[in-house]
Amino acid sequence: MRRVTSPNDRSGSSYDALPETELSVNQVVAANIRTFRIAAGLTQKQLGEMVGLSHENVSNMERSAEPGRTRRQFDADLIAAFALAIGVPVTAFFLPPADDGTTTRYVAVAADQLTADMRTLFDIATTEPADGTPAARAYVDRLRLAISVYASPLPGGELSRYFEDLTTEEQRAAALERVRQQLPALRSVVADLDRLETSLSESSDHD
Repeated sequence: MRRVTSPNDRSGSSYDALPETELSVNQVVAANIRTFRIAAGLTQKQLGEMVGLSHENVSNMERSAEPGRTRRQFDADLIAAFALAIGVPVTAFFLPPADDGTTTRYVAVAADQLTADMRTLFDIATTEPADGTPAARAYVDRLRLAISVYASPLPGGELSRYFEDLTTEEQRAAALERVRQQLPALRSVVADLDRLETSLSESSDHD
């Protein structure tokens, strides 16, 4: 198998001295389904009803994360359904296990062909590419279009105009990384404005 590593990997530290445990990406997804289902306060039966599965199916999916269990193959439709039902982004299901780096270091196995450390898995799940490849540039273009169409008007319009002003792919990639880090704050401001508008509207109705 070919090993893929992130430029931000943790090699050379005590992390490398930990015993290695392989997990398929499907096992990572299965473990995260359980983690976020519990966080959402849903039972397996309730989650199953929301996505059209039986309690037994949900249980088997979650247990497939355990060593020695039959691996479940998750398709895009099912992952999207779980994200909608639980109320988390699709990327939540690809986050590394919380105990990575404690007593073991996990290695993700994708399609039995590629392996990657957890930092690399984290990067491909959460970080915009900035390497200037044709695929990375296409991703930046598609993301800019999506922001202009789907994001809230305030940050969406500003971000779209911001990208239009950039002339080189390198500038756009670097700016995209900066904007990614600022998006949570922008969304928080928009949410605060929405709550304030609702509060003012309710106060007016009571007058």
